[in-house]
Amino acid sequence: MSDENWDVDGAEAKDDAQSPVAKAFDCVKKGDLIEAARLTEETPSLWHEQRDGYTVLHWGALAGANIFVSKGLEAGAPVDSLAPNKQTPLMWATTRGHIDVMRTLIEAQADIYARDSLGATPLLLAVQHQQHVAFLLLVAHADRDKLFAQADDNGCGPAHWASYKGDMTSLKLLEYFDVDFNGLDTTKMTPLHRAVQSSQTSVIETLFDKQVDPSLRDSQGRTCLDLAEENRDASMKRVLNRFLDVKDAAGVVIESNKTAIADGDIEAGGKQLSRKVVDKDKKKMDELMQKAMSSVFATFWLVCVSLSVFQYINDLRVICWQNAPKATMAFELGVPTSLLLFFFTALSDPGKVPARVKSKSGVEELMRVYSKGTAAEVKEADIGRLCTSSWNMKGLRTKYCKSTGACVEEFDHFCGWLNVAIGKGNHRPFMFLAVAEVSTQIVFLYLCWTASYTLTKPGSTFLEWFSELASGYPLMMLMIVIHGFTAPGILMLTFYQLRLVAMNLTTNEMMNAHRYKHFWKEVDVGTGVPRKTFKNIFNKGSMIANCVDFWFTRRRSEFGPKFRGK
Repeated sequence: MSDENWDVDGAEAKDDAQSPVAKAFDCVKKGDLIEAARLTEETPSLWHEQRDGYTVLHWGALAGANIFVSKGLEAGAPVDSLAPNKQTPLMWATTRGHIDVMRTLIEAQADIYARDSLGATPLLLAVQHQQHVAFLLLVAHADRDKLFAQADDNGCGPAHWASYKGDMTSLKLLEYFDVDFNGLDTTKMTPLHRAVQSSQTSVIETLFDKQVDPSLRDSQGRTCLDLAEENRDASMKRVLNRFLDVKDAAGVVIESNKTAIADGDIEAGGKQLSRKVVDKDKKKMDELMQKAMSSVFATFWLVCVSLSVFQYINDLRVICWQNAPKATMAFELGVPTSLLLFFFTALSDPGKVPARVKSKSGVEELMRVYSKGTAAEVKEADIGRLCTSSWNMKGLRTKYCKSTGACVEEFDHFCGWLNVAIGKGNHRPFMFLAVAEVSTQIVFLYLCWTASYTLTKPGSTFLEWFSELASGYPLMMLMIVIHGFTAPGILMLTFYQLRLVAMNLTTNEMMNAHRYKHFWKEVDVGTGVPRKTFKNIFNKGSMIANCVDFWFTRRRSEFGPKFRGK
């Protein structure tokens, strides 16, 4: 399975360099489209000329020159002119994802179902080159059943190619359009075989979820595991071991499953591969354990609060009211305030965006824009913002949270202590909670320190004081240690969050800024070479404006004044 013959960059001209044909081809290949347009206007027959079997329309489509291509079609250039490898201008535009040129060619009745010399169609080229915008445009203009049923000369359909390339987005889109993942190519390979063949471990689970049969053998009698063994692909075999069972002829799972898979020994004695069946009881137990583990930190916090209050009521309250009444009042108000904020934040909606259903999702929105939208709308419709789990079009600050199972607006982070995502809906109460919690902890430590001198003998040395306190009030000493370790961390978290609020950034953006292209602008720093520089497009102009935005106006996802309208 190779795509080397589909590379169109290697065509060379052999005509006389002084001929109009040679000049026109050289101009369009070099990107001098103004001169190429002038030559074709002077000599309209150039649109029908070929150089090494290619037309200027091919090269214009490859360059993404929509105006040039439009003029060629108006001049009568054949929209489906064939290159030596039978590729059309639409195919060339598809390989580069030039959606405006593709729209122009499709409106001129270009053949969406054309096949090149290897049997590749525009859709297969879009999948092969991971051009997802082109993929959706073709789907929007085609008969879907006919489009997805096409395969190349090797019998490889879009699911085979997406698996071979390890393209998760294409696989998710194919799943959305209910494409069959169990098809066999001419060598009897499934998409799973192709994924294993190219060592694409990231898509294996998705293919298993689509019920691709791991026991199927290709024309050479190889299963997916045999291919991994043949390629000496240890990482692929480890992944397969997670999802596969080895069964004997009677259908009983072999206990030495891991060893059998590692050795690739599945033929002797009629052994067969099958997807691991999850034991329902074990699954329920795992889910309960997962829920219990996710609540560990919250439980630990509540236990600490309870023990601190218990210690305070039994040993400290009377003394503290006598020695430090203001701090005592602050503590007695801080504890219920922290508890109320804790439960309010944990139970509040962080800003979840409801998942959308097929036929009424972001996929249809994108197809409408790509097929009928204006140039500005097409530019704004970023397919990278499509969530392939909930099928929403995510805002720049919306992120899909796996732990939450939904997209969360203005996602900041997932809080393990609260077991909830922090986003637009609960970010402010989370800030209040952080401030209230650390303040209450510091006050409690102060009360313990103040009361300790009343509870111990006066005039004692530090060692005597510590020993007497630890032996006489072990619970108080334990609480001092716990709060002494946790309070600094929460204090640092509070300052960090306040700093991000003043900058109008989220924790997620701070940690993953390198992944978000909207933060990086090319700026000439004086060297003459543009350099990518970080620019916070959400900055409202000053720290005060950013704080007002967070606490009151709630327009954090809108561009700041310097970037508004761009």
